[in-house]
Amino acid sequence: ALPARLLVHPSVLSTFWINVADNASMYTLQQWALVWFTEHHATTAARAGGFLAVANVVNVAGQFVSAGVESALLRHGYSLLSIRRLGGGLGSLCQAAGVFLFGLAPSPLLASLVFSAHNLAESFTSNAYEANYIEFGGVHCAALYSVGNALANIPVSDHARFESARSGCLNFPILQTQCS
Repeated sequence: ALPARLLVHPSVLSTFWINVADNASMYTLQQWALVWFTEHHATTAARAGGFLAVANVVNVAGQFVSAGVESALLRHGYSLLSIRRLGGGLGSLCQAAGVFLFGLAPSPLLASLVFSAHNLAESFTSNAYEANYIEFGGVHCAALYSVGNALANIPVSDHARFESARSGCLNFPILQTQCS
């Protein structure tokens, strides 16, 4: 059983919080970017898909970049804790700016560049907090990560439910219906 004291440890609570912020920004852009490109920028779905693909490739590549930066900083004498704080803090700030700037981008190309920069920042954010689940959770790592990810998806699911109610259609991947 997952010890209750672990759930209220300050380090675990901060890990939950950054997981919530990360998922909220990442999944909001992932879920609504196609609509934004096609409706706001009058882009075809195929072209929008290309923009989204580039942003997702940047996210995957960013995981390697983030790990390389962490290794380089460790070699230069920085502590792992300070690197994670820096990566998580700056990554989260850049993600927030990315969500804001994505909506203001005057062209689909600039929106794609912002989305890609957001995804690069997300690589640093996720690398900063996901290791905390392992370090603090120990043998309870999987249970702790499950709790954190469940909490982190509440804002995303509420957003989808709100949009479903507003538009009169279901916007859940499993229950997807045609929205006109």
